[in-house]
Amino acid sequence: MKRIIILLTPLTIFTLFFVLPGKIVINKVSCVSSAGKCSSALEDSLSKYKDSSLIVALTQLPALIEASARVESYSIRFFLPNNLTIYVSELSPVVAVKAEGKSEYILITENGDKVDTVEATDLPVIITKQNITDDQILYAAQLLTTIHKIHGVNEGELYNGYFLAKLLGNVEFIYPTAGDIDVLLGSTELLLFQLNSLLEKSKIEEVSVNATRVVDLRYTDPVIRYR
Repeated sequence: MKRIIILLTPLTIFTLFFVLPGKIVINKVSCVSSAGKCSSALEDSLSKYKDSSLIVALTQLPALIEASARVESYSIRFFLPNNLTIYVSELSPVVAVKAEGKSEYILITENGDKVDTVEATDLPVIITKQNITDDQILYAAQLLTTIHKIHGVNEGELYNGYFLAKLLGNVEFIYPTAGDIDVLLGSTELLLFQLNSLLEKSKIEEVSVNATRVVDLRYTDPVIRYR
């Protein structure tokens, strides 16, 4: 079997690594995320490098990608003749936090990382009513994420000391902002079952079916009142 040996002169090496990248114009920039679709903000930023030279793209893209709070890790690959693909591992937000009276939503992950600020969102929303700590926001986010999955609750209100969420239309649950979340969620399901059973059997005749039931779980024994 014949061996083919290609000898590259210093000029050839210089041309391949320093001259050609400056001559190649990027025709397409693609983004592939571990979460499926890359965030629109990241895709918009990357698209600006279409029609730029390869050397410019490879020089500037790392700083741009690393500036995104969503990106955990990434790699950049060049495909002949002139395409770039960026592979990223992105943090996925689970809830949006909006201060009362403000228009922007801050997107946060299940670990409390703030990854983006947007004008609109389809995520469950926590509306903060007072000065709230990051720990309280994280706790409320974990609560809302679960009751959103189970009951489709899309919004809750966070105060300094408690979190309020409305379930099944007219049942308001008041949760503490610290404690065992699994215990609270278990109590929620049990109390909802009991309330539904009472309504179905019409055992609360003195209370209108349309009355709002408030279940306060901040105490050792849940407090139920009507208004």
